[in-house]
Amino acid sequence: MGSTIVLTWSKLLPFGDEYLKNVESSGGVFRISRKDSDGKFYVVYIGGASDMKKTLEDILSGTNTDLPIKPEIDKGEHFAFKYANIVDVDTRKAIEKQLYKQYVPKYNIPLGEPTSSLDIKANLN
Repeated sequence: MGSTIVLTWSKLLPFGDEYLKNVESSGGVFRISRKDSDGKFYVVYIGGASDMKKTLEDILSGTNTDLPIKPEIDKGEHFAFKYANIVDVDTRKAIEKQLYKQYVPKYNIPLGEPTSSLDIKANLN
């Protein structure tokens, strides 16, 4: 049986420049959600990075062309994000894999399930 860690997640924040400036330039995992017609947010992308702030800024600016979020934002779609700091790369990969299995986010599907040999469980909310 694997280990369990407790992550400290941020609040659900609007996905925009104003809120990204408070994200640390450290390692972590994040999930981006889109507001659906029922008014609820559903996870559409999960990720992890050694510099979360830069990665999220690249996604928002459209620099990361693998993700078509920017055109949807420009069309008025409402996105929000949550993040948790995780410095250790192996732990981060294990949490990404767990997030993928939990949410199966549409923007991650073409990229495939993240890989990790660690068996770590964490709170995903």
